[in-house]
Amino acid sequence: MPGLTFLRALGCSGLIIMMTASGASAENLKEFHARDGSYSYKYPGNFGISTMFADGTGDPMGVTASTPENGDVLIEMYSMNIRAVKTVTEQTMEAYAAQYVSDLTDRKTHFVSRKPTQMFGRLAVDMTFDEAMVFGTSKTMRTRRIIATIAGGKDYFLICLYRNDRTQFAPACETAAKTARLTKGG
Repeated sequence: MPGLTFLRALGCSGLIIMMTASGASAENLKEFHARDGSYSYKYPGNFGISTMFADGTGDPMGVTASTPENGDVLIEMYSMNIRAVKTVTEQTMEAYAAQYVSDLTDRKTHFVSRKPTQMFGRLAVDMTFDEAMVFGTSKTMRTRRIIATIAGGKDYFLICLYRNDRTQFAPACETAAKTARLTKGG
């Protein structure tokens, strides 16, 4: 999967979720639990379980409601060891985000913005990047959002990917972040 080299280098454990846009209401949400039981979050009810392999076999990896017309929207949740910034506060938010900016920016990925938000009921940083995706002779721009915080002794983050012209996918990412909670072992 493109763009995950830095995650492997950092020794991250992860969960992949494929999603498309949804106007899901609070009563139309389902809950996904990480395989290891460390966290959960809610997702739109019109999504189904996605497995490791396209033929439906393998471990459940998340949820999917992708369509060829809209392309895929990926939401991946990871955790890793805490790096230089040990807690996310108003005072440390810029330095915390800078760790991700350093990891992600290259000739195809450019940092756009950061803003405060909530994940696991605590302060988190929502960072936006633009990425150029080249397929043969065509070039597509997509948004990469990282919503990250430190909780339970780990650095947790959601990676949300969607085409720049498909901003209707943003609410699914926000729903996952705002409803995320630590469970046993998290």
